[in-house]
Amino acid sequence: MARAYMAVAAALFLVVVCAAVSEAAEPPASQPSLPPNYHMINPGSSGLGKRNQQLSCADTKGKKKGCMAKCDNRCPDQCIVMCPSCKTFCMCDFYPGVSCGDPRFTGGDGNNFYFHGKKDQDFCIVSDADLHINAHFIGKRNPTMSRDFTWIQALGIRFADHRLYMGALKTAKWTSDVDRLELAFDGAPIDVPAQLGARWECAAVPGLTIIRTAATNGVRLQLAGVFDIMANVVPITEQDSRIHNYGVTEEDSLAHLDIGFKFYDLSDDVHGVLGQTYRSDYVNKLSVSASMPVMGGAPSYVASDIFSTDCAVARFGHRAGITMVVAVALALSCCGAIVASAAVGPLVSPKTKLPPKTKLTTITFSPHHKRDYQVTCTNAGRRPCVVSCPSNCPNKCLVACAFCLTFCMCDLFPGTSCGDPRFTGADGNTFYFHGKKEQDFCIVSDADLHINAHFIGNHNPAMKRDFTWIQSLGISFGDHRLYIGARRAAEWDDDEDHVQITFDGEPVNVDATKGAQWVSTALPALSVSRTDTVNAVAVELDGIFTITANAVPITDDDSRIHHYGKTAKDSLVHLDLGYKFRALSDDVDGVLGQTYRPSYNNRLNITAKMPIMGGADKYRSSSLFSPDCAVSRFHRRRSAGDHVAVGFAS
Repeated sequence: MARAYMAVAAALFLVVVCAAVSEAAEPPASQPSLPPNYHMINPGSSGLGKRNQQLSCADTKGKKKGCMAKCDNRCPDQCIVMCPSCKTFCMCDFYPGVSCGDPRFTGGDGNNFYFHGKKDQDFCIVSDADLHINAHFIGKRNPTMSRDFTWIQALGIRFADHRLYMGALKTAKWTSDVDRLELAFDGAPIDVPAQLGARWECAAVPGLTIIRTAATNGVRLQLAGVFDIMANVVPITEQDSRIHNYGVTEEDSLAHLDIGFKFYDLSDDVHGVLGQTYRSDYVNKLSVSASMPVMGGAPSYVASDIFSTDCAVARFGHRAGITMVVAVALALSCCGAIVASAAVGPLVSPKTKLPPKTKLTTITFSPHHKRDYQVTCTNAGRRPCVVSCPSNCPNKCLVACAFCLTFCMCDLFPGTSCGDPRFTGADGNTFYFHGKKEQDFCIVSDADLHINAHFIGNHNPAMKRDFTWIQSLGISFGDHRLYIGARRAAEWDDDEDHVQITFDGEPVNVDATKGAQWVSTALPALSVSRTDTVNAVAVELDGIFTITANAVPITDDDSRIHHYGKTAKDSLVHLDLGYKFRALSDDVDGVLGQTYRPSYNNRLNITAKMPIMGGADKYRSSSLFSPDCAVSRFHRRRSAGDHVAVGFAS
């Protein structure tokens, strides 16, 4: 984006008076619904109710009684329950960039830590050149400890010349039906109707929106291309106070914020309690294996007030000129693309989520042509931008025209594998597993589901390993076998379909039309849908998994640059894959599967440019459908009704 354009954009923002547009709407579509075997419960919504809640799992078909679910003491008022096991999870356990409770943060690196700060003081949570977020801490003095009991009561957010405030009002007796949220923009109160899905927009900053995620006490703040913040006001209940000696009185229920953060444009110089964990060079020096790793150094983060940018690690305003956040917000509201067709909605939750209204477009490069692809934005005042797919996915990627940014599927979605097999684990960390060419390795192995991958490649004489790619998957569940593979091709043709699928040995034929669907007559829960006319499918077993697969080649350019050794006889067509699992047990294993275990401890050097998972021998299988790898879990449970995959799918 040209600097002159940025200056004009910023000037336009600064002269317009902010006007609110509040409206009642449907719940935001961008907020993903829970899978059918997950339920949200709110046992502490009244502030007085019992923690245990009777729950009837809808998917048990009456064969099992309802179970008694109890939220963890870290999130006693709201949690997610998985049926039929009745296992509960806090929101903090799922999402990086979250703070909740006695402030427990999940950093950008996926690790949890506590930062206690000090009651009635402000601390900088995120500080970057164009964005600064302070948090105001409230709490009670704990006479038996050297620190206060603390919670985040409010956020003060600075960007450009604007100030956005969000806080929890002091509350004597908590009632969930009464809204305790306070919002203000540039000093003016923000009034959002107390209705689920109600929306507020600012005319001065078109990319700034606030949406109610609940009728009261729940909102989502978004600045397009910059941040996405989820916040819920929650109290400390009498029971919590009694158990933990928090010191709640009748005059104050210590209402505070549970918060989730997503950031899209942080620099490598970002700092702050949470911000520093997003730096590419961040090295976590905490004891992440401790039950309660604590980040110290509070004096480095102290700010003089909620909007002050004077903490010792402040970065705000370090770059001269107009701030990028204003320009990015304007770009999103003005710019559209007239390239290809819009990509279908993501099947899994993005790891680095773009603003929900961002139009993502799929672009495909022919291996015979140059990588640059002209993208024209519809607004007349902006020059066209030229984008190219990243080197990790040179043939096919997503482009956000509003930003002229491109993304690999692997960059956006946890549970993916692509390229020289690069995986993004369920914990959000990326790693490589090279395996060995012409061999099979178990990717996921659970009691009722087993997935092997067949690796193809070329030997690299200059290295100890092969260049490898995943050519096919062999998926076993119940007594069924599902095959998804990429057909070998000497010369790649974009118009030819290279995806091959069989179910129990029979070919699966899906019309070469985007959106076309095949449904198994033997197992109606199993379907295959075209996400593009050729070379892209989504395979779903209802309640168990959704797998997206794209067939892509190695191009001449790729081979020349990386010495892949591609020949005229083989373009090394392989699969880029995305996985979403819904009923894995805590005992799941495999290259990717192990990352879904709650007890999984990532021992890779995740700060390395290319973290590699070794131990190939224990994942090796004798054939594509053999569940005989050393870590196999398939068919370990034998009792009727315990086979999750069969029970859910039938």
